[in-house]
Amino acid sequence: MERPDGWYDYPLSGRVPLTLLVAADPEASVVFVRLAGEAEARTRAQIEAALYMFGTYKAG
Repeated sequence: MERPDGWYDYPLSGRVPLTLLVAADPEASVVFVRLAGEAEARTRAQIEAALYMFGTYKAG
């Protein structure tokens, strides 16, 4: 759901509920990502790994 400040929020279900917040800067082709909630260390590491992969992906 889009929020008035330009961020979109995506609830993530699991043992500990989290919310992934995403905002794009169309002029710079940059996507900002925040995580709201208290993620366990393993979950946080998995999310950080996924974000790293998305951030380094180059279309061939």
